[in-house]
Amino acid sequence: KRSLELDPQNSNRAWNLGETYLALRAYPEAEHYFNKAISLDPMEKAPYIFKALTYWLWTGDSKRGSEIIERMPHYDDPLVDYARYYNEMLKGDYPAALEILSKSTFEIMHTVIGFFTKAELEGDAYTAMGEMALARASYNSARLLLEAEVKKSPLDPRIHSSLGLVYAALGRKDDAIHEGSNAMEIYPVSLDALMGPFFV
Repeated sequence: KRSLELDPQNSNRAWNLGETYLALRAYPEAEHYFNKAISLDPMEKAPYIFKALTYWLWTGDSKRGSEIIERMPHYDDPLVDYARYYNEMLKGDYPAALEILSKSTFEIMHTVIGFFTKAELEGDAYTAMGEMALARASYNSARLLLEAEVKKSPLDPRIHSSLGLVYAALGRKDDAIHEGSNAMEIYPVSLDALMGPFFV
């Protein structure tokens, strides 16, 4: 709050404050600061995505989430595609979610909390549709990509965490727990109170 008072036109400060309130589940305050961040820099995508996330977590309102996502500046960005995909999944429109993925250019998207693969997201949509053979094929494709990434970057907790989720989807319980534990050991909550809990 103090940093925003000192630099009131800084959209990143407003977004960081909204993100902090979101982590505290103080949703009205989070909404306020995401609105402020959007007004200060309407072309920056993160405040829109986090404002939609606020509604998803606060009320489960996919309609309001959709309105925010559609107002967001659309350009070729995996995070924008993921936000649109996630909103369709919440609405239960799984074919629409798959259509968004089919037009997206990423295979692996790096975020602060994980490595999202297009194949894993497809698997989630197929699972929701009850298309288990297609889901398993997608999860296996994601597994191969993430196993290769782990070999390249064995100390990146995000990859271990994401690989653990894919193992879980494939029914490989022990492997899933092992990878999740690896992520927690590499990046414990004591190291980062905001990001650490994602790996837990």
